[in-house]
Amino acid sequence: QSHCAKMVGMGAVVALGLLGMAVGSDPHNCTAQCTGTPKPLSLDFPNVLLMGDSISANGSGYYENVRALLSANDSTKEAEVQHVGGYGKGICGTSYGAAACFPSWAGNQSNWTVIHFNWGLHDICASMYAPVTTEEYISNMGVLITEMRAALAPGGTLIWSTTTPVPPSYHNRNNSDVIVINTAMKALLDQTQNQDIVQVDMYGTVVHRCRMDAATKGYPQTSDCDVLQSRGVHFSDAGKQFTGIVTANSIIPFL
Repeated sequence: QSHCAKMVGMGAVVALGLLGMAVGSDPHNCTAQCTGTPKPLSLDFPNVLLMGDSISANGSGYYENVRALLSANDSTKEAEVQHVGGYGKGICGTSYGAAACFPSWAGNQSNWTVIHFNWGLHDICASMYAPVTTEEYISNMGVLITEMRAALAPGGTLIWSTTTPVPPSYHNRNNSDVIVINTAMKALLDQTQNQDIVQVDMYGTVVHRCRMDAATKGYPQTSDCDVLQSRGVHFSDAGKQFTGIVTANSIIPFL
């Protein structure tokens, strides 16, 4: 396996905005590759949308665990939880596709109580998707935030979860790139207009848990953490439970 191409620095490419692209434009026609729309939203419970790549998805991610904690049992139900949609290939599998597809994933409606979002791993793996600079990533995430705000119900909440670590045994991505995009996202969300967005440090939470064990104190720089992350960048069953609990815990106060 070959390493993904390193992300190009912030100054290497002219910003999309400087190129005159309109906010929300789809230069790659990724909307044609979008799939999936949500089920009808609940009229009886808060509606929660998990927006993200495979780390949050059904089967490969924490969706099932969040749903089990918040909405699986009618007698203790807190919310209706959904994870919707599929993205395209190549550049459309990156944040370009996420920004293009989100309106359809949200059902083109404005009734979500909470939108919890996580996106990053696809943008740091050019060999699987396409090259995306940090600058382009942040520009696309800004478009995505605007779209998500429009999909919220009055008084609704956006929750950002940081991109999770890449273990050293995995050779298709580099953890140094995760640190770069997480730092860039923090700078974006720390801006005055975005300070209402709740920030959840999933990266730091996973690292803290892994470093509690002597054998994995070097995670993610020098050691893997198989107890939580045994499938490359994807999590073990225990890891999906762990990240699901962290995610559900971040959502509950805003229902």
